[in-house]
Amino acid sequence: MTKKLSLITGATAGLLYAAILFATWRAGIATMASFLTIYTYLPAVLFIIGAGAWWLKTNLPEEPDFKTFLQYALLAYLVFELLYAAANYSLFGVLDKSLNNKLVEHLLATTRTKLLNGGAGKDQLEAVEDLANTGRLPLTLKQTAIGLGQNLVIDFLKSLFIATITKQFRIGKNT
Repeated sequence: MTKKLSLITGATAGLLYAAILFATWRAGIATMASFLTIYTYLPAVLFIIGAGAWWLKTNLPEEPDFKTFLQYALLAYLVFELLYAAANYSLFGVLDKSLNNKLVEHLLATTRTKLLNGGAGKDQLEAVEDLANTGRLPLTLKQTAIGLGQNLVIDFLKSLFIATITKQFRIGKNT
């Protein structure tokens, strides 16, 4: 039951991300940049996987132990990250290899405008442009694999957080 829920939750989060990513790509660079900015700051996947852990806690006959919650969250994150990496590589590395450059250019122009309106100096503008120039190349399989590995390390920490909070929270039937 726990593994099945992990697969469903991770796949749902991954497919939702992929669908929105491709839809915003079709809508234009500005829309895509807005989505990616919001996605960066909104912990939607954490909420989705956390909701699955909550469901496990409230719907299983016996309360799962910490290990069960941790396994659930880790597997859900693994499935999500595989779909996330596949969607990003498909779009940025296969379908539209110039997309990364277009996205960087759009974000650079937006940032430059904000910095100029905020009274930033020439040094700050040059630093932002230098940073932007490092991210203009198409996404490679190597970069995708490295990103997947880095994300899984962070996801392990998120899984610990989800398992700890879910296990510690008291529900009426358990008290």
